[in-house]
Amino acid sequence: MGVPQIDWLRTQRAAVDFMAFHGHMPRDLWADLREVYATLDKVAEKNLRIYVTEFLVRQTGITGPVRTGTWNDELQADYYETMFATLFSHPAVDGLNMWGMGGDAWMPGSGLLDAAGEPKPVFHRLKKLITETWRTNLTGELGLDGAARFRGFQGAYTITLRPVQGPERTAKIVVRPSDKSPDQFTLVLDESKATLELRPEP
Repeated sequence: MGVPQIDWLRTQRAAVDFMAFHGHMPRDLWADLREVYATLDKVAEKNLRIYVTEFLVRQTGITGPVRTGTWNDELQADYYETMFATLFSHPAVDGLNMWGMGGDAWMPGSGLLDAAGEPKPVFHRLKKLITETWRTNLTGELGLDGAARFRGFQGAYTITLRPVQGPERTAKIVVRPSDKSPDQFTLVLDESKATLELRPEP
């Protein structure tokens, strides 16, 4: 199913709000990421959210105009890393799932683990992306106005305040997607209760 089919469904008054791509088609393809992004843009122009499902490449011959040769563990790691980063960067993409993780995955060599169940290079690359590169971790001192500013990924944060004297306090905030003004939060330190609390939005 493609954009023309989405248009047709809408003429039939179907409430279509997302579209999913099979991530393993065409098989063995080293996709041109410029074309991937252009395709995502075309779908996003239809006011659709995007999912990529059943993502994998098997370790056989590489097809497509970008690279030639045969897939191996290092090339798989290179490709998965760049494809994940490309999809993550597009504002209309909400999710990606893989088809098989272990050494007995549906397509030979497509998983993140080898036949013995040990992590392959692709496992370590994706782990670094997801647990380090795409997470915001920072420390610093509050200014005289008591404010701290940062540019970070959306998601849940734990804020820890370490006063010069007294125990540390923590609070949680959630940074949501925004195409307008940055999120602003007011945290109130209550010395009498030894708490750091999120002040409700007005």
